[in-house]
Amino acid sequence: MGASLLAVIDGTGHGPEAAEAARQACQVIGAHAQLRPAALLERCHRELRTTRGAAMGLLRIDSEMKGQFAGVGNVAVVTRSTSPITVLSHAGIVGHRMRKVHEFEFRCGPGDLICLYSDGVRSSLRLDEVLGLPLPQAAERILDTYGKSSDDATVLLVSL
Repeated sequence: MGASLLAVIDGTGHGPEAAEAARQACQVIGAHAQLRPAALLERCHRELRTTRGAAMGLLRIDSEMKGQFAGVGNVAVVTRSTSPITVLSHAGIVGHRMRKVHEFEFRCGPGDLICLYSDGVRSSLRLDEVLGLPLPQAAERILDTYGKSSDDATVLLVSL
């Protein structure tokens, strides 16, 4: 298995301008996917200055099952494994206000369940409640149980 790059992008605000910020972020990620998550976020920050900006979380899982996560804004990652972790993003907006990005590293293993989610999902999220479900049903249950009715939400689940 080669490296995999996962991304959650939430354009600031709503409507066409938020969608444009997310679209531009996707283009930058596609063009520079070989970069580590922190470097890729910094590249996105430079490229999104003419947009509303976005909250973003990037997770790379390499061939040795090491995860690297970097995020800015209200995006987080949580794993369900032998050593569960929860990593929150740093405050800011990619493209506007962003401090130095820190990258967090952790070990992954076969059978791990990894969830990246946006601020439309409450941080009290517990992956134990969806173990054993097919991923689409697990994502739906997370949104039903932890989704905020006042915001849009993204849930990205990966089973290793």
